[in-house]
Amino acid sequence: MFVLGYFALVLFNLVYVPIVWIDEIMDLDPSMRWVEGQGYNSYLWQYKGSEHFFLANLPLRNLPFAVMGFFFGADVFWIRLPSVLFLAGTCYFLWKLLKHYSNENITWVVLLFFMFDKGVYESLRSVRCEMQQLFFLSAALYFTLINIKKTLAILLCSLLALVHPASWIISLVIAVRNILDNHSVRNRLFVMVLYITPFLLWFWIIGFDWLGIKEQLISAGEDHTENLNGLGVLVHHFYDRFSIYTKTQPWVWLAVLFAHVLAFRNLVKKKDFISFVFLAHSVFWMLVLAPNYRYNPTMLMLAYLLIASFFKNLNWNRTWQKVLISIILLIQAIPFLSVNTLGILQRKERNPYEVQHWLSENISVKGKTLICGESIGLYWIHNVPFSQRNIEFCAPNYPHKFDFESYDKLILLSSESLDFAPYSEYSPQIRFPQFEKLLKKAGSPTYRGMKLYEVSAEDLKAYCLKIRHGDSW
Repeated sequence: MFVLGYFALVLFNLVYVPIVWIDEIMDLDPSMRWVEGQGYNSYLWQYKGSEHFFLANLPLRNLPFAVMGFFFGADVFWIRLPSVLFLAGTCYFLWKLLKHYSNENITWVVLLFFMFDKGVYESLRSVRCEMQQLFFLSAALYFTLINIKKTLAILLCSLLALVHPASWIISLVIAVRNILDNHSVRNRLFVMVLYITPFLLWFWIIGFDWLGIKEQLISAGEDHTENLNGLGVLVHHFYDRFSIYTKTQPWVWLAVLFAHVLAFRNLVKKKDFISFVFLAHSVFWMLVLAPNYRYNPTMLMLAYLLIASFFKNLNWNRTWQKVLISIILLIQAIPFLSVNTLGILQRKERNPYEVQHWLSENISVKGKTLICGESIGLYWIHNVPFSQRNIEFCAPNYPHKFDFESYDKLILLSSESLDFAPYSEYSPQIRFPQFEKLLKKAGSPTYRGMKLYEVSAEDLKAYCLKIRHGDSW
């Protein structure tokens, strides 16, 4: 019942929280350009060559955007839906894993604890690739350890590795386990070939463009790589990576630390495979991956699985125990419930379709035009019929590939009040004015107050420099 209610609320608010933001459109743009027949490329990314062929992401990261875009166009609901489906699939496989390694009561408590985790829900609503990673990881573990199907597990490991480099080590570790579990040389060779086949297929599709991979994918990876040494690496990995939890869910950070202790103990005492996967994953991230909390869901899932196994002999059948667990789960759910309450109360101000209608009424598609600023602008552009479109979108964070002087008109879409007067402002009616002051304190942005400015090339350059904190391009 709670699981169904969770996903019902997520779907109800899917287009409202969050408002469209930069990471979402950076993945949307190359996908929609491919759907529209413009080639698999993007001018939004700063890496050399992305305007010709996009290689800054591994292929499966953008595939859901392309599939949804092909069938439904650049519609916020449909573009975001795959993330929800991936999480639903993850919850199924995690439930199976928890039941195998723990008892019924612990299974449901830990599953709900995971679903209400601030980092998991943050990644889900941010339309990032972590939900894909969770799905392939949980499925690969299930078919490796419970319903043993080595061929399927190997394929899932390969797909996991083609989502994001953060998953490379866990993909390889689980794949090696399945390869070694085949006792005949012939079967081992078969599953090894199966593991590398998706990579070979991708290399063939991109024409074995090693230079493009170096200039885009590897360069993008270097921008998200840990570059500290000594004690700084430990602080970044074991504290900064989870510091988002310290105000609202500090026990999650403590649980991750506890999971590391459990994993070391399990590895020494009984050579536990999940503990080995967890520690390999953690060490790889510590040495390579910058401490961005949005990467965390796969680490959290493995940590919760280890903790559930540790408490497998606890049943929590007494009334006071049930009350205590209910209170803990309710506290764990506060960030999720708070964000979704904002989505309900600010439904009008967060409606992406109405703000796109406002853009259609106030931006002419005649003449070569560049719109720069808030991310919803890219969704709007991809909903303008391609045959009528003479307008492009520039993210102010990444203006590298746009010559502002070459456009007939430059339009800035911004929520900020700038030194020059806007020619239009989005001002939908506030649905619950009695809560306006309280909702403003929440600090969560809406589309209300977005303004359109017609600017000069110099004005737009100055704005982009401001957004980039003075970093020229």
